[in-house]
Amino acid sequence: MENKEADSFSENIRICYVGLRADTGAINVEELLLSLTGWKDFWQVSTSVFLQRKLTLRPLPPERRPRIYVGTFTRGSFDVFLNVILPVGLMVSYDLAKNLWNWRRNLLSRHIDTKKSLTITEEEIVGALEKLARAHELSIADDKAETWRLIERIDESLQNAVDPIGCSATKLTISSDASKDTVSLEIREKQILQSAFVVDPAALSQGFQEAKVKFIRINTDTGNALITFKNPIGLHQYRHVYSVIKDPAIKQPRNVYTRAHYEDSPLKVWARMVRRRKDNAFASWEITAIFPKEDTPLLDSMQGGPTRAT
Repeated sequence: MENKEADSFSENIRICYVGLRADTGAINVEELLLSLTGWKDFWQVSTSVFLQRKLTLRPLPPERRPRIYVGTFTRGSFDVFLNVILPVGLMVSYDLAKNLWNWRRNLLSRHIDTKKSLTITEEEIVGALEKLARAHELSIADDKAETWRLIERIDESLQNAVDPIGCSATKLTISSDASKDTVSLEIREKQILQSAFVVDPAALSQGFQEAKVKFIRINTDTGNALITFKNPIGLHQYRHVYSVIKDPAIKQPRNVYTRAHYEDSPLKVWARMVRRRKDNAFASWEITAIFPKEDTPLLDSMQGGPTRAT
């Protein structure tokens, strides 16, 4: 670790994309930009919380914010060196760098562990982060809503950070010259990080899963739509797949589905796989942007067995 300025310290962080195209020394530029933006956001928000000693989204003053630069690349895998310079004045020390790395590593690990539980409540998620903060001697925000917004910010940054896994690389490792520890993330961690955060047990019992989809085309008369899943998990979510929008709002003008189609933007929906009655083979998806309750058409259509896709 090299001091660049008298009132700052410099931490070199190595991000290594391993496998597939990454081993040739190349990676998709959109995936790389998304991943680096995610790590940059995660580094910014985790550093801000740590230095302020409190779970808060309030940013550091401009003169105290980390300045992050991309360093040199090497072949054999696709490695990115981030040079993070923290202008923290009298707080400069090796212990600060080590403690900051431990906080980031534990924050990432706790976030993954929390998302593994599909039936966890929002209160339990906030409580898990507060428990970790206390372990690092950070104070707790008075407003639980602010802590939840912080969690959402962390979640979004990490979802972007792992985007190349399974596409241009099979594994992503992160290390720092402040510690001998290495963090390794593979496809399983990506699936966890890019899954829905809070899943209602009632929805799970009905076979629903939360997902983000983009619309290729929509028939507003029938509700039939050709879609792609933003973060596909499983064979039947890859490429273009057929679906039926089981929401009466599809027939209304300027609804959320046609708006997402027009803007070419992903829409968060509840999705359930539909299988053919004859051979139980996959047929299509049923989707809705509203939470599926017992009195919704999505559940009504499933009374008496799976719906046959048309």
